[in-house]
Amino acid sequence: MKNVLDKYLRQYAEPQVEHISDMSALLGSEHIFDNVVVIPAYCERVEFIERFFSSALGQQNALMILVVNQPDSATTNIQQLSLWQDALTLAENKIEWQSCDGKLVLVTPQNSQPKQLKSDQKNSTKTKAKLLLVDCFNEPLPVKQGVGLARKIGVDIAAQLVANGIVKSRWLHSSDADASLPDDYFTVTNQLSIDYHIAIYNFDHQCDNANVHWANQLYQQALSYYVSGLRYAGSPYAYYTIGSILAFDVNAYAKVRGFPKRSAGEDFYLLNKLTKLSEFNPEPSTQCGSTRPESQYNHYFFDDCEIVLKARTSDRVPFGTGPAVQKILSLKEQGEDYCYYQPQLFEYLKFTLNAFSDLAQRSHEFERWLTGLPVDCQRALLAIGLEQFVLKHQGDGKKQFNQQLHTWFDGFKTLKFIHALRDCGYPDIALTEAIAQASWINS
Repeated sequence: MKNVLDKYLRQYAEPQVEHISDMSALLGSEHIFDNVVVIPAYCERVEFIERFFSSALGQQNALMILVVNQPDSATTNIQQLSLWQDALTLAENKIEWQSCDGKLVLVTPQNSQPKQLKSDQKNSTKTKAKLLLVDCFNEPLPVKQGVGLARKIGVDIAAQLVANGIVKSRWLHSSDADASLPDDYFTVTNQLSIDYHIAIYNFDHQCDNANVHWANQLYQQALSYYVSGLRYAGSPYAYYTIGSILAFDVNAYAKVRGFPKRSAGEDFYLLNKLTKLSEFNPEPSTQCGSTRPESQYNHYFFDDCEIVLKARTSDRVPFGTGPAVQKILSLKEQGEDYCYYQPQLFEYLKFTLNAFSDLAQRSHEFERWLTGLPVDCQRALLAIGLEQFVLKHQGDGKKQFNQQLHTWFDGFKTLKFIHALRDCGYPDIALTEAIAQASWINS
């Protein structure tokens, strides 16, 4: 797998990684880090840096890579410049290392407001964690590549540090400035077996503004409803796709060639690619819950390790949490319900995924296989192109066919299938009503 990482860094990584060789050569053993987290920041204030370095994480041998970025459509860089300067001020302007062009700067922010530590830590309050600042605002990023490119730059740098032995852990953590990370944030991933390539943290949105908090909680319910519906159906793509709650194996990241350069949805598409690295065995589901362990699909959900996300509206990305919250608030003002998918769609998904178990053997009689499904499932599958897929792969062996089917019917295709079913006469209903009707939740 080391060859995979080396090849990725050599051929597909962003050019900022070229500076890391100088950093590795100049810094001593005190700059070997156990863990790393990457955070892109656009129009953010310095408080989240203070929060991290004043927490127990600031006492750990960790590195935060902060990619201060902005799109080339922005008219000013005042906020990004302010964040950069405030971060340097936290470190008392003592730069430990910087690249020759000044685009990468390593500092140690001072622990000015230390969290109450355990008794065995009281004698050691000096900050151990360090901050690597990456300047992606003086030369802005293409607006269409946005946060995806910002994440990719930061994680590529982290991957290079792993390759150079500067970071020990195989886990690359991805988060955001609105996230408050738990004390065991790094500990839990390092305890996972090598069977897992993806780790996803539990999360909760919090806000002092009652209306924004309510809207975020409603959207959070929608996310949970959707993921639980996928899990009930037996989908290998049943997980939350939020960029601030993710971690992934460095070699797996290299194998799928990193974060997509997108202005939104980069987290969804990265996880989509990472999940396809797992082998797929479409066994029929025989009970109410999913019968397939998460480890089969190489992802793990930390139910007891929670990241608190600052609930807020946002128009910085075309879709995601911020725009969804804004939509919910607008609907409330108009006296309308926030609507979502009917539970029946997940029942149909479950039936379809179970039917996939013998599609490989029956690919030469596709029409007969198809007629064994409910009429609406037939229509939806034809609408998303299953017939063309089967014709293309009729000559494949069973294992190869099933793996290709797993790759084809991915998280995005699953969403298209659900939308095609909705168009067959299952319009969205009030989310509260959908949750009340969902058999897998009620049971």
